[in-house]
Amino acid sequence: MVLWLLQHDPPLATLQDRDFRGHTPLFSAARGLRRGVGFAEHEEFIHFLLDQGCSVRQSDVFHVGQENEEERRDGNDGNDGGPSQPAKEPQETMLGAAIPHASYQLTLRLIAEGADVHARQNWCDPTLWMTDEGVIGRSREVTALHIASVYRNLEGIRALVDHRGEGVSVAEMISRQDDQGRIPLHWALMGTPDDKPRKVNKDDDTDDEMAQEEKIPSERLVETVKYFLAVDPETINARDRLGATAFHYAVRARHARPASVLAVVEMLLDAGPLAATLKAVRNDEREGDTFEPTILQDAVDGHGMRFGKVNDARFKLYCSATMWGPGLSRSLITPRSSSLSADST
Repeated sequence: MVLWLLQHDPPLATLQDRDFRGHTPLFSAARGLRRGVGFAEHEEFIHFLLDQGCSVRQSDVFHVGQENEEERRDGNDGNDGGPSQPAKEPQETMLGAAIPHASYQLTLRLIAEGADVHARQNWCDPTLWMTDEGVIGRSREVTALHIASVYRNLEGIRALVDHRGEGVSVAEMISRQDDQGRIPLHWALMGTPDDKPRKVNKDDDTDDEMAQEEKIPSERLVETVKYFLAVDPETINARDRLGATAFHYAVRARHARPASVLAVVEMLLDAGPLAATLKAVRNDEREGDTFEPTILQDAVDGHGMRFGKVNDARFKLYCSATMWGPGLSRSLITPRSSSLSADST
């Protein structure tokens, strides 16, 4: 169909055309990867468009920055000899559109074709309309690594880090903050309801495949967090602009089973967080608008761990059970957790 449109005399379309949102065919194809269906076919089509000469850089979407335009007008004294060009801000990048589900090889191809791994852009959770407080709202200063993290796309994350270029360390890359002070680890812990299993074949709707739909996001959460902590354990102590830590985000993890969240909390504790991190209270909680109980502070104070680092199995069990209440507490009655519980009595 694409070739027919392009080869028609006269041509009915070009590969440089943009829709009303400013999206090129290449950009639209990349966004199709988000659906998690027909993954292999989507990637093959993107490679086809690149082979046809589609430009990665020219597929980025820009918009006129309103704030910059107002500043330009305020600073214009009428003697500048004429109107200046309004400033442009990156809205969406081609790499950012593809990275939610892009494979390692596709990510590598886009970088080789000119995609800027470190470019900043705007981003909005596609399920923002759900009005869930856990949804990441409209954000700025977002990198492709942030986006890959919220979808827990470990292949894409590895490709971005492996091909980050010279002059940027891994620790620096994974510590970059968005406009709310959140690092990629925070985004990975939050997740998005749009995180669906990738189907290699769009027609593969077998019972076994469908049975994995709830399991896969949980596995991705655990593996993604494990990766970030292995690269730089110090990220465990990072806080966003509200003062929230990785633990605050962990208890709000999206589309993850309680057992997986428990595993993540244990990994976070094993990373050796400072007691100050566990005692952290979000700024909005201090003001009385409590989003969640300050369970970490209570747990730390209750065990007298006011200084140094925490490494106590009893605290892990207490902390995890307190976070999730009776439901998770019952699920913790296993040989391992029972022995821990016995030790704490």
